[in-house]
Amino acid sequence: MKNHAKRVLEEYKKIVDEKNSVNEKNEYNENYYSRKNFLEVIKKGGYVKGFGGKKAYFWKANFVKKHYKKNKGSILDIGCGEGQFLEAMPKQFEKYGLEISEHALKILKEKKIKAKKEDFVKKIPFNKKFDIITMFDSLEHSSNLNKTIKLIKEKMSADSIFVLEVPIKTNFERTLNLIGMSVLENDSTHHQKYNFNEWKKMLENDFEIVYERKVFFEKRKIPGLNLFGLFVLKKKPKEKIIVSVIIPTLNEKKFIKKTILALKNQTIPKKNYEIIVSDSSSTDNTVNIAKKYADKVVICERKGAGHGRNFGAKFAKGKYLAFVDADTIVSKTYIEGVIEGLKNAIAVTGPMRALEHDSKKLDAFYKYWDLQTKISIDLKKPIFPGFNFGVRKKEFDKLKGFKEKDIVVEDMDLSFRLAKIGKIVFNKKMSVKTSTRRLKEVPIKEYVLNATKYAVTGKSWGWEHHRKDFNKK
Repeated sequence: MKNHAKRVLEEYKKIVDEKNSVNEKNEYNENYYSRKNFLEVIKKGGYVKGFGGKKAYFWKANFVKKHYKKNKGSILDIGCGEGQFLEAMPKQFEKYGLEISEHALKILKEKKIKAKKEDFVKKIPFNKKFDIITMFDSLEHSSNLNKTIKLIKEKMSADSIFVLEVPIKTNFERTLNLIGMSVLENDSTHHQKYNFNEWKKMLENDFEIVYERKVFFEKRKIPGLNLFGLFVLKKKPKEKIIVSVIIPTLNEKKFIKKTILALKNQTIPKKNYEIIVSDSSSTDNTVNIAKKYADKVVICERKGAGHGRNFGAKFAKGKYLAFVDADTIVSKTYIEGVIEGLKNAIAVTGPMRALEHDSKKLDAFYKYWDLQTKISIDLKKPIFPGFNFGVRKKEFDKLKGFKEKDIVVEDMDLSFRLAKIGKIVFNKKMSVKTSTRRLKEVPIKEYVLNATKYAVTGKSWGWEHHRKDFNKK
């Protein structure tokens, strides 16, 4: 092993070019394979022998086949050089190459490999998606990593694999740099210089990593002497948003941050739900705070909780909608409860308690309200609060959402209309604590009378003047 490593390093040193010997053009120049030092090593067979020669390319081919697990398909090798790797792949694979070196392109043409000349930062000029994309020691040449990754993803299907090998920064590589033998540092065409974990972290943003390994050269792995990172990647499945949580706001700077943070701390993965703040033109710092924590912030000119909820629903991607007020803190199982409840019902609500415990009367009222909600659902006359309920978007849209004009009990009205077309359930996981601030402004008796009158007559009873967001327009 020591003799082999010594021989490899000797050949490795020959490949290191002097910075002044490179006539650079863009990410890696057209003459990359015809530089004096590089070409001399190739002619002598030093590169081939030192790096394992044909065995290395066949190892790469076998490695790719192992992870692709099919006997045929299309393959694109980006930065394909003279096509040695593509030659090593079985004949039943449809082979394509992308290269910028004129020297290499001539050889590729002689080998009848479908190769095109293009800078992979600008475009990948093939009008198709590939089953396999490979990039061996090429991505580090990109001056715009995000754009190159984007172009690669566009050429991948859901089942495609992307096999990537990149040089990595290591203590061993730093030692080589001290004696002038670091290709990573001394090659002026290398724009991306990261250690293994840094590469991994960046790749995880765009791909699912199905295989990862540090290697010395090709399959050889020597602890402490590894120079390359080898990855097998797949496109991340599209994030499937199931629930869209909508929070109507109007000057809620004191509450909105805590409300959103509670919604982000759930038992359900964040990729499965979104948080939308629908703001009615707040004049305080609500919008700026919301933008830091919510997924979307939309602004509507009209005031009104009903209008704000409807407006936010227009931007929802989820098949389920959940409505929470800005001063309401949800439990960790809240989103789980919404999904669970709406599997077999068109609407769902859950337990509620007072957020502040500064009044025994208000604590008792919320317990009463909670019990009333349960009973109303059992009696098929559901009354659920606007600050805590979920609904299927299809049914919400069918009923045209909340009524907006001349109404202050829009949540009760919607619950009545939903009950006429489907089942409504109560789920304990949808537990919330909501602020008592509004009930401190009016007598509880007046609130109960207003709700009762609407339930019986369909009309509100003098509640409008208590609603700061009420707007007849």
